[in-house]
Amino acid sequence: MNKIALSSPAAFACLVSGCGTRSAVSSGPAPAAPPGYVKISPQKISETPTDIHWKWSIVGDRNWSDLSGGLDSTISKSYPLTGSTQAGGSNVVVYDLDITAAKNGNQVVFSYWARLSSASGTTSSTSSPLPGETQETDLRRVAVALVTSEIQKPIPGKISLLRLEFVSKGGKKSSQDIVLNVAD
Repeated sequence: MNKIALSSPAAFACLVSGCGTRSAVSSGPAPAAPPGYVKISPQKISETPTDIHWKWSIVGDRNWSDLSGGLDSTISKSYPLTGSTQAGGSNVVVYDLDITAAKNGNQVVFSYWARLSSASGTTSSTSSPLPGETQETDLRRVAVALVTSEIQKPIPGKISLLRLEFVSKGGKKSSQDIVLNVAD
């Protein structure tokens, strides 16, 4: 029987992102991204007319101790992986975003649930109706994932993970990117 050491950040990322069973996971920080970068690994959970659900695992070259979530989320207050005077942070963060569509009379109402969580146990989550107005009823035409394969991005940076595309009753188009802010 395979066992996973859930106290390790790598095991946490595997557990939260659903990467499957591993035969061994070492304790300590997850393999760091190259200096000055974050590595982002996406996982599509669901993509139907009424549900878009993605998870992005973020692994950095440093620990972060502060998470603030919402459609636009931020990871901040970094310190070195080898920092011995600070605690409570992690170099592994998972951004979990679930957007749903529900019929309300003649309208379709879109709402979201977003959560940032780290291997250190820090979590920030929120849910709300989506801003914007659209005539579209198929969520797959409203929410378009922008990060669909593993990438590396420099720190600090703003990373657009998903785009919401709206068409109003009058035919006016607008869009909003869902952004992960990675602070230095």
